[in-house]
Amino acid sequence: MRAHHGVSRRSYLVPLILGLLVSSLLLSGCVPGDTAPGDGAASPGSPPLGSASTPSPSVRDRSGTDNSPATPRSDFKLPSSSGTINPNSAGMLQKKIGELAGVVASENSNIRLVNFSVASIKADYQCKVPGPVKPSNGHFIAVELWIETTAELSTSKDPYFGVSAKDFDLQSSDGNKVTATLDTYPAHACLDNELGLPARIGPSQKIRGLLVLDSPISSGSLILSQKNTDGPGWIWQF
Repeated sequence: MRAHHGVSRRSYLVPLILGLLVSSLLLSGCVPGDTAPGDGAASPGSPPLGSASTPSPSVRDRSGTDNSPATPRSDFKLPSSSGTINPNSAGMLQKKIGELAGVVASENSNIRLVNFSVASIKADYQCKVPGPVKPSNGHFIAVELWIETTAELSTSKDPYFGVSAKDFDLQSSDGNKVTATLDTYPAHACLDNELGLPARIGPSQKIRGLLVLDSPISSGSLILSQKNTDGPGWIWQF
């Protein structure tokens, strides 16, 4: 994908933000309760996953290796605002939490394949699983993603969309990239309660879920730079 005004893409996809051509897969979101919500704030009836108002999921004994939900949560409405499409001085597409992002087909930028947003980023996330689970690096950071794929995704080279903890990086407030491994066993075990996302999301699907990062920092910037994209990537402060 390539980056274009705030979206990253694979070799055959081009990301898009709310109808604007962007050449990098887009992510964006807002932190309900942690930051002031903007145009992309969670709507009433869509409480943050893992909150007190979220129905308790059935816990499966999968030893922290499979966090996908048996019944995907689709109780959300994607934000309408895509925000800025301009990269910062480092070439990253700087976004506010809660802004719309997306992916379009490389052969036709008018064909939208995926729309999604980062709905929240919560530092020092408390695991909703029985028993204590401690981060290896000091802090759990939960990223809630809202994802909606279109029917047109079925015509792409890889007819599915997926994002995992391996696609994210963290950067401290002084601009240094975190070198610690974010995708750890404790991070998976923290979500062993069906609040996660499936590895692959097919066409015409709508799902929200969490990814947990095992981080040495509790504030800074979240970067989405999927390893199979050639765009500049996105960055959100938290």
